[in-house]
Amino acid sequence: MYQEAFEYYQKAIEIMEAHSDFNHVVISNYLNASKLSGNELLKHVYEHWRDMLNTLLVNSFQWDRFLSSGNGRLYKYSPFNLNTLDSLINQYFYLPQKNQLNDPIEMPAISGIGSDHLIDSDYRICSFSKNQNSMLMWSHYTENHQGIMVEYQFGSGIPNGFGIGRVKYTNGEKRKMDQDKYIFNQYLLTKNKEWAYEEEVRLMSYKLDKAYYSSYEYPNPDRSKLNVRISCITLGCNFPCSKLQLITNLVVTMNEKRKDYEPKIILRQAKISDDNLFSVEYVPIEI
Repeated sequence: MYQEAFEYYQKAIEIMEAHSDFNHVVISNYLNASKLSGNELLKHVYEHWRDMLNTLLVNSFQWDRFLSSGNGRLYKYSPFNLNTLDSLINQYFYLPQKNQLNDPIEMPAISGIGSDHLIDSDYRICSFSKNQNSMLMWSHYTENHQGIMVEYQFGSGIPNGFGIGRVKYTNGEKRKMDQDKYIFNQYLLTKNKEWAYEEEVRLMSYKLDKAYYSSYEYPNPDRSKLNVRISCITLGCNFPCSKLQLITNLVVTMNEKRKDYEPKIILRQAKISDDNLFSVEYVPIEI
């Protein structure tokens, strides 16, 4: 039966290749059937289909309107440094590896994921939030309110090798009980409930460290990029005055490149609210 299954899956693989239409479940079953039937694939063939499997897994997480905070908007809190500046100028998102993340139990060691398994561990993530006014996130991710929060407007269209999904939050004991169920989601899209205030949405990739974006020009969209534009940049309440002209010039330059019908980027700054000393409000900056 294993031999018969392998032969059928091999035919399915040939049909997928002929039509350039691939399915991660079929590929997974093909690789498993090759081992169970004793038909060991050549190393480069096995690695090719394993890479394809992992790429298709992230591809299966596509954009939908429930991922955003109204009208496709997601927010990213960042320090204002050379890396942030470069990503804004060149229009890309950087996706760090596990060892670059601030939570040591991100991408946990789950059985069934790793170099010895079909699902690899070499995934990268870039985090966004549905929460546009979080004192905790301003403090944790912007170097004590000295950085910025960028508002991105997402549209449908995710390039090959990337996916996007909403993080689910649970307690540590339940994560332990469920760690062998839906292992891909457990690995990439689950966090402890202490992080729930972040309302996180993750851009994911397999081995790719940068995702470039632009606002699509229909009817000829650039499918190699994310369909994203910057809507607004908010400066932290402790943003250095010495860098104000730099960020202002950057916004002016980006706006000059936009067509007349495209909305311009709004620049604003956070300040302690007059009505509530324990929150911040956003004030527009004239450019």
